Amino acid sequence: AQIVELSNSGAIMPFVKLDAAALAQHPGATLLDTDLEESYGRYIYQVNVRDAKGQKWDVELDAETGEVLKNKQGD
Repeated sequence: AQIVELSNSGAIMPFVKLDAAALAQHPGATLLDTDLEESYGRYIYQVNVRDAKGQKWDVELDAETGEVLKNKQGD
């Protein structure tokens, strides 16, 4: 799988670290879903979480650096 190769080569951060970075935005949150997309030559890791109050959030990270690109309330 291409994703495993990307992770092994260091082109993207390990998913466990990306998941932790997303969850750090919302302490006590639960991971609902994740997705990796390529966009304009960058890999974007999309994470859906539910916070302690039950609110859903869409968090997008740069899969290479772990930088938070988006952190907004979901539906």
